[in-house]
Amino acid sequence: MMHVDLVDMDDFITDLSQLGIDCPSADVDSVKSSIDEWLQTVDSSQRDRFSKLLFCIEEKGILLPDIENVVRWGAQQLPR
Repeated sequence: MMHVDLVDMDDFITDLSQLGIDCPSADVDSVKSSIDEWLQTVDSSQRDRFSKLLFCIEEKGILLPDIENVVRWGAQQLPR
């Protein structure tokens, strides 16, 4: 039997905090705003770490819908 983790907002915010993204609130709009503000102040290596985090979160387990939406939104915020 395969064990899959459920990734909830608390897990996601914990992962973001390891990059230095401070999310004072767990609602989707606040998390997006925190990510957006952080992305505007960081260099390409930090954006790469963020991109890798998004990939790892998707691979980690089943995402709650809000987390899946924020992960997809976050990926779209990265420069191409």
